[in-house]
Amino acid sequence: MRIKLFFIICLMAVLLPVSASGQTPIANRVKARAARLKSNETAIAKYTDDRRHCLFFVRSSRIFKYDAVSGSTSEIVFCQDGYDTIMKTWISKDGGIMFVLVDRSSLTTQPLVDKQEICSLNSFTGKTGKIASGFSFGIKKDGSFYLTHQVDVRKNAHGRYDHIVEDQWFYDDGRPLWVKDRRLWKNK
Repeated sequence: MRIKLFFIICLMAVLLPVSASGQTPIANRVKARAARLKSNETAIAKYTDDRRHCLFFVRSSRIFKYDAVSGSTSEIVFCQDGYDTIMKTWISKDGGIMFVLVDRSSLTTQPLVDKQEICSLNSFTGKTGKIASGFSFGIKKDGSFYLTHQVDVRKNAHGRYDHIVEDQWFYDDGRPLWVKDRRLWKNK
């Protein structure tokens, strides 16, 4: 009986540390690929669960997805209208949606309307979409964010044009939250 107990304790002592710190082969592949990112590449998100098993990263203002099962890397087209550079990326609190803020300065004739654009990428389905466009962006600690955009142009008494803008706020998952009151934009 003592030999049996000793054998079980020894077996547990050997296997417990291995199982506690061990990763799945998929997780190890994602982790290894993230460690091999080049200097011009930045990781956005690592997913090691069974549904996603991939690494999303930015290279030269383009987003790529490394699939750990197939070992392949593919570019993700998330902004259908084109863009100049990626300004910022962030992930929703639940980790399911990635957001990308892009600069479109050279592609627009109305910078107060669509100088910047926020696009989303669902990490489960791969679906992408445009959230909003505007010219000024902000994000709060709780994950909610806004984009200021022009909604109207009016001619004033002096014969000049006034630009009316508003802040459109979104929850941390990209759903519309509210729109702040319209105001006169003061070009600084």
